[in-house]
Amino acid sequence: MKRILLVLLLPCSVSAGAQSFQQNDNVIAAGAAFGVFNSDSKDGTTGQTDNGDAASRIYTLSYERGITGWLGLGAAVNYGLYFTSADSAGSVEPDVHSVEFLALANAHFAKGEKADFFASAGLGYSMFEYEFNTAPPNDNFIKGGGFAYDLRLHARFYLGESPVALGVNFGFAGYDYNALEDKNGSTLDLALRGPVFGATLAYRLRQE
Repeated sequence: MKRILLVLLLPCSVSAGAQSFQQNDNVIAAGAAFGVFNSDSKDGTTGQTDNGDAASRIYTLSYERGITGWLGLGAAVNYGLYFTSADSAGSVEPDVHSVEFLALANAHFAKGEKADFFASAGLGYSMFEYEFNTAPPNDNFIKGGGFAYDLRLHARFYLGESPVALGVNFGFAGYDYNALEDKNGSTLDLALRGPVFGATLAYRLRQE
C-alpha cells in the first residue's frame, strides 16, 4: 500500500517542482506594445485646456527576480515612439518620444509547467520630448518629465523544454507630466491615459 501511494505521489511532486515560475528565477523579457491614449493638456501661461487622442509604439526591456513562488520584483525600461503627421505647412513631421524607468511587481496567480499567467504593476518616472523642428539647430521642442504607471495582465507560454517563452499582454497605462517646458520657458501640463496591447519574448534563468 505504501508503495502504491509513493508511485501516485511521485508525479505530483515532479509537477509541483517544475512550475513555469519559481522562487529565485531570473526572467529577462523584451517586448513591443501599442498604446491608444486620451490626452488632456493645460497651458501654464494662459490656463487654456485642450484634449485629444494619441497613439504610440512602446518597446520594453525588463528583468524580474522570483522573490517567492508567486511574487516577482524587478525593473523595466520603456521607449515610446508616438505616431505623428506633418505640421500645417506640410514640411516637418514632429518627433515625439518618451523614456520610462519603472519598478515592477508581478503576481503570478496561475501557472503550470509551460504556462504562466500573471498581473504586473509598474511605477516610475517618464521623460517626454516633443520636437517639432528636425532641422538644425533643433531648438523647437517641449520637454520634461513626470509620473508613469503601467498595469497589465500577461499570458506567457514556454516553448517545449526550453527556457524561452512567448507572451501576450493587455492593460492600462498613464503618464502625468507637470510643467513641460519649451525653449522660451513656457510650460504645459499633459496627461495621457489609455489601453495598451503587447507581445513579449522572454528568457528564464533558473537556479537548480
